Amino acid sequence: MTRWRYTWRATHVAPWLLGAAISLLLALVHSHGPVAAPLQIGAFLLGAGAGFVTDDPAAETLAPSPTTLRARQGLRVAGAALATALAAVVLASLARPSGIGEAGALVAMTAGILGLNLGVSGVAGRRRGWRHGGLVSGPAVLFVVIASSALPPQWRLLPTGDIPGGWPAICTRWALASLLGLLLLAYSLRDPARSAVNARWWRPTA
Repeated sequence: MTRWRYTWRATHVAPWLLGAAISLLLALVHSHGPVAAPLQIGAFLLGAGAGFVTDDPAAETLAPSPTTLRARQGLRVAGAALATALAAVVLASLARPSGIGEAGALVAMTAGILGLNLGVSGVAGRRRGWRHGGLVSGPAVLFVVIASSALPPQWRLLPTGDIPGGWPAICTRWALASLLGLLLLAYSLRDPARSAVNARWWRPTA
């Protein structure tokens, strides 16, 4: 239990708390207007804040410890996912979407943004010694979503508006985005020692 307490103490939660506070403020201000924009902004803020939880400056120092990097990151990611899910429910209850379709699409978008941020921050953090991955993930995911919005509706992989197929298509694409992000995160948490062994195994010999 002590090991997990130290893991939480070393987790960067301030960016997520700031994003949650701004999202809550936007939901309250726009509670009697269109709900899509404030909830979409909230999804980006919550996801970008969650990207910082994978930062682990003590990763190299704690490498020999009984608590593995994968276990520490798993605990952080689980906490961020649970907190983001609760925040999304609160925001949706305040904004009151027009129907189950819109509510489902906004939940799927939140999950997609969260998954992508965790995946990008994991890959970036691994390359940077598990430092500053959160600084990379937010801008990177935002850029990809903006670039996707510039495409014709049927080709938008990360839709923020209507696309052919309606709500089910929107939910499906964001669910796939979340899955892709989680796969990237899992890839970033692979054992470095095993990666080194594989690299030597596949290295061509003279």
